[in-house]
Amino acid sequence: MSHKKSRIFRHRFAQSVRALTQTLGWLALGMAVLVWLLSLRQQAGSRANIQNISGILALVGTGNLVLFALFFRLPDFLAARSSPSRQRRDAIYKHNRNSTRPRPEVVPQRNDGSVLVVVLAVLAAVTALVLQVQLTSRARLHAQQSASRRASLVRAATDAARTAMQRLADDPELMFDSRDEDWARRDETRSPPGIDTIVTVTDENRFFDLNNLARRADMGVLPADEIAMNLLNECGQFDAGDRIRALQDWIDADNNGVHESEIYLSRDPPYACPNRPLISWNELFDIDGWKREQFALRPPASVHGTFEASLPDCVTVLPAKHDRLIPVNINTASRDVLLGILGIDQDVLVNAIISMRTMRPIQTVDAVQQLMEPALFAHVSPYLAVRSEFFRIEARAFAEGAAAHIRAIAHRDAEGRVDVAQWMF
Repeated sequence: MSHKKSRIFRHRFAQSVRALTQTLGWLALGMAVLVWLLSLRQQAGSRANIQNISGILALVGTGNLVLFALFFRLPDFLAARSSPSRQRRDAIYKHNRNSTRPRPEVVPQRNDGSVLVVVLAVLAAVTALVLQVQLTSRARLHAQQSASRRASLVRAATDAARTAMQRLADDPELMFDSRDEDWARRDETRSPPGIDTIVTVTDENRFFDLNNLARRADMGVLPADEIAMNLLNECGQFDAGDRIRALQDWIDADNNGVHESEIYLSRDPPYACPNRPLISWNELFDIDGWKREQFALRPPASVHGTFEASLPDCVTVLPAKHDRLIPVNINTASRDVLLGILGIDQDVLVNAIISMRTMRPIQTVDAVQQLMEPALFAHVSPYLAVRSEFFRIEARAFAEGAAAHIRAIAHRDAEGRVDVAQWMF
């Protein structure tokens, strides 16, 4: 009895493997066709990955059908051709099929559904694989489109910044600069691809350059640290002495000072004084005592009261070679900056300069010399100019909810040649 059960089990197992091999073969071929048709609806960038899956499924299906033919169909065919008993059974089967005797009732064999479970599992796995490939391909395509859109925006912002620099070079009057120049206007354009660009040009010589503290003033000239102290006091920061000394130790060319590298080497992570002028605003906040909140803008107002100026409206950091003092343009500088240079008590003189430039731009520094005492003029004249050398260019490009921003510091010499002193994305 056990031998009979074993034989029945082997027979059923062989029949299951036979059915499973054939079913998987045709199923894989069908899925290969379906996946290939699905790939035709995808974009060209993601079509190749899906068609690779179709090829793998076709290979698996063909392999299963080949195995089915070799291990099941071929043995049956060879046995039928060579076995006399098999031929007799086939003859009896044909005779019984053609006879009129009633056929015995065929009792269907019990099917445990294992083949169906396997087929459904394969379908689910293939569907999940195709879905994963689609999602990956779409994500890759979206990333490529975002990178392409970003590159287009950067190119548009770069072109807008270069156009602004060309306007600076084309300035017909290079001897003096004022706030009403053509280069100072805000420029908004839209390109044919639908990219909006906004460009603003700011005269950086309207501010006092903090890197002036790296150079010692000549005999009889006002030291730069006194101007910096005046400007910080105008902003309501009366405890600025240590900060200014720390800034001087950071940017001067020697290691003599209270705020040199020893202070910074003990920090985590340690760093040292570079002993050179600042190259960026971020570097300023590595210096002892300097913090970002000190540069908070005050609410806009037509006229600020005493000690209510905003530090970002008074100072700048110019990444340039400082072999000389960088002057302030008296045609564009604010009242607070002029007071910082000329003296907080020089309200009358500053008002006279502002009234003079309101009527027409001041064309020479000598024009304001007659407004002040000779000793004061000699004291501050190296910090005064009527033309600007450095300009900040802000170029922004917008399209489809994305944006690109370029910030450049441009330098223009006396002949009108413009080059880039700093370029940041």
